[in-house]
Amino acid sequence: RIRAGISEVDLYAEVVAEATKEAEQPLVMMCDFRSGPPMRTGLGPTGRIIEPGDNLLLDIYPYMKGYRCDITNTLNAGGRPTALQEKAMEAAIAGLNACAEAGRPGVSGDDFYRIQTDAIAEYDPAWKQMQGHAGHSLGLEHPEAPDFRTGNSETITEGDVITFEPHVFGDPFQGCRIEHNYLVTADGLEQLSQHEIGLC
Repeated sequence: RIRAGISEVDLYAEVVAEATKEAEQPLVMMCDFRSGPPMRTGLGPTGRIIEPGDNLLLDIYPYMKGYRCDITNTLNAGGRPTALQEKAMEAAIAGLNACAEAGRPGVSGDDFYRIQTDAIAEYDPAWKQMQGHAGHSLGLEHPEAPDFRTGNSETITEGDVITFEPHVFGDPFQGCRIEHNYLVTADGLEQLSQHEIGLC
């Protein structure tokens, strides 16, 4: 659970320490790690003190043995999110699940963008306009093509590793971003990341 009263950078140091212990070897931990109203800007951790009720964006993309992953969750400091924060998370989860169900070789970046934003718009039509992209491929680099953006006709192929990255932001509730990684198979997607998604 994320606790209030600690700085973003101190919490980041704790996360890196735990990840290094789990990996049992050094690793490079790149990230977007921001809390409260500034979280929508992304970028690395600062000295900002996390306040009660803040959402904290944890978008980490470690680099190990020549490969990258890219996983994200948003947690609420204190574990008592508002109704609007919960609604934003539900919308993001709907966007993630819709893309995961549709994923298979031949689906384009534009397809994924439309699928994800349509699912999010079911919760609030205004949130559809907030999406920069719906995800991307990854592996040796972060990100890799195709990027899941409107107008991108490039398609995924069997053997690709991809990620979906739905996000909903707004000043009254700060927002959230979530993410899972998948292997593209002939029959659909195999989920690779196993972290829990949710504000608490």
